[in-house]
Amino acid sequence: MVMLAVDALDLLAATGLVAALAAAITGAVVAKSSEWVQWRAGSDKHTIELTLHPDLGGYEWNVLHIRDGNDEDMAGLSEREKWFARLRNTIRPLGEASGESARRTVTLRFYRPLGLQFKCFLDVENHEVAEEAWRLLEASGCSELDLTDERRENGRTFVRVWFLHPDTKDGGRYRIARKSGKINSFFYPV
Repeated sequence: MVMLAVDALDLLAATGLVAALAAAITGAVVAKSSEWVQWRAGSDKHTIELTLHPDLGGYEWNVLHIRDGNDEDMAGLSEREKWFARLRNTIRPLGEASGESARRTVTLRFYRPLGLQFKCFLDVENHEVAEEAWRLLEASGCSELDLTDERRENGRTFVRVWFLHPDTKDGGRYRIARKSGKINSFFYPV
């Protein structure tokens, strides 16, 4: 009889532990879900369009979605907004050139109250091609150009040519976002 009472207490304790764990897990899932729902409700889409020199049409055009928000404003954000503004560093290819121009677009989703920080780049075969691309990018109005060292990835060698969107300037469509000496394009909806 005493053995049965001890087993019943063990069963009650185990049941209580399982219930507490289930409640904690459910709470965590609901908290993260509500953050996602809030982010999604406050999010918007922005289409980045690039029309560069026609001789750049054969290169691989990309955009790096760095984060939602501007690095300079991070200190003033709430904990939830800091979660929304976490680093993304997601590479998105700009679509194929449309028509005879070298116009390409990509649409990014971001949290509207914070804005969107990004940087454009081309992947080219080597430094010689990168120098030619650099010249054509400057002719297209791009600024803050930078080259990476030659890299090998997926059996392919390439050099990355970074640049700000040509509309990143005073009075342009995009503002400048600064972080640790790096300069990026920043879209803040009005």
